[in-house]
This record gives sequence, C-alpha cells and structure tokens, in this order.
Amino acid sequence: MSDFAWSLLLVGLCVLFALVLRPLQWWIIRSDLRRQRSQHAGTTANAPAAPAPR
Repeated sequence: MSDFAWSLLLVGLCVLFALVLRPLQWWIIRSDLRRQRSQHAGTTANAPAAPAPR
C-alpha cells in the first residue's frame, strides 16, 4: 500500500508540476515573442509598407 501511495503522490506531483509549468512557459514564450516583435517593428518603422497579398 505504501508503494502505491508513493507512486500516486509522485504522479500527482508530476501532474501538478505540469499544470503549473505550462501557463508559465506559455507566458514566458508570449512575452519573449512580444519583445522580439516590438524590436522588429522598431527597426522596420521607417520602411514602406508592403502591399497586402491577394
């Protein structure tokens, strides 16, 4: 019974860790993308806008 309880606790901790880490990782990736996009927009602000593809 103790082995089952330990394995259940380990699985629960892994699931909790994944559930906590996923939004955190998503937020980090999104903030990093926003920072890259803002830098990119700052460098190409003076360039003429390309025509929209049809």
